[in-house]
Amino acid sequence: MSETPRRRAAQALMRHAARIMPRGDWGKAMQNELQAIDDDHVALRWAFGCVIAGYGERMNVMLQTWYARSALACLIVLLALREFFAPLLIFAYRTQHLGLRTLPDPGRTQQDQPEGFCLRCGRHHTMLRAASKP
Repeated sequence: MSETPRRRAAQALMRHAARIMPRGDWGKAMQNELQAIDDDHVALRWAFGCVIAGYGERMNVMLQTWYARSALACLIVLLALREFFAPLLIFAYRTQHLGLRTLPDPGRTQQDQPEGFCLRCGRHHTMLRAASKP
């Protein structure tokens, strides 16, 4: 019986799945199951499923290490902080809290700059406003 391209692809995928499996006996059992499947299309689908299961098991083993869990925890904390502080800064800017709107504007003269807390030097400045022209 000649092997079809689907059967050869299924066998190649199964060899790959057996290599990435963290436990070698699971890969051998999957390869034995592939030999029992007669339909080439079903065998190819089985091989794809075995590769997906192999990568899932490999990720599960990798996540059991302390450094992977620590990195994942740091990522979750950073994402949570981003989601918390971005709206907080937008709210502070809109309500002019802490003088966030009083950053120096390069298009204004010194007299036209608003008064408030200077983020550059950390002091509160009171500047004279330019007189409005009639």
